[in-house]
Amino acid sequence: MADLEQKRRAVEPYLKFLRRLDDDVDLDTRVGHVLDEYSGDDVAGLAATLEDVGVTAGFSVPAVHLEERDDIRAAVGDLAEAGHEVLLHGYRHTSYLDVPYETALEELSRASEILTAVTGREPTGFHVPYGAASEGTLEAASELGVEWIVGSGPDTVDGAASELTQLQPSRPYDLQLLERGVDPVAAFEQLSENAEADSVFLCHPNVHFRPGASEAFVDWLAEERPASPAAVAANPETGPGLLLDCFPPFRVA
Repeated sequence: MADLEQKRRAVEPYLKFLRRLDDDVDLDTRVGHVLDEYSGDDVAGLAATLEDVGVTAGFSVPAVHLEERDDIRAAVGDLAEAGHEVLLHGYRHTSYLDVPYETALEELSRASEILTAVTGREPTGFHVPYGAASEGTLEAASELGVEWIVGSGPDTVDGAASELTQLQPSRPYDLQLLERGVDPVAAFEQLSENAEADSVFLCHPNVHFRPGASEAFVDWLAEERPASPAAVAANPETGPGLLLDCFPPFRVA
């Protein structure tokens, strides 16, 4: 039952979001967001691109992908070895908006243990799925060594001021622009125009294939040269940061 509840918390918020889309939005990019798998070779190719342009990024990885796929586990381990940050993103991509402390601690502990085993280091960043966390979730994350999050949550935890730094993604992000038919080059230019120094670029390379945005993304990286999210959390003047979310938001099977 706990597993089914996690899956519900993954699928339900996504379906609610889809209901809010305008009728004229082409859903092909959203279909890709759910179905297009990013392979270990894709991750390795992206890592090579980042090395070529001299960019260190953060990667959001639901731990279930590391548990189920040897190619992803190996590729993510290589990312960490190359200096990229692997962020806690839950065991599955589940909503933490109304989750109590006990549930959050159990799920995030499991995810953190898997990430630590794969990368050799405990995650200090947490990309909150769907962007909003409960007080209990932030309390659990802080207890597990998280120092900063990408997303939002209460300013106080258990009656005291939260010590977690909260970074916000610049909106609209690439997925939202591309699904509305914005030309890829213009979409990435708009990302730069909308970003604040203390924000992060939230990009989804697994959806760049369908609208033909991969080349524009690489050119934009070379021009923009964003910082890492951890660097922005430590010093907002160094941003914007780059956070890459390459994996489907939930498993269909």
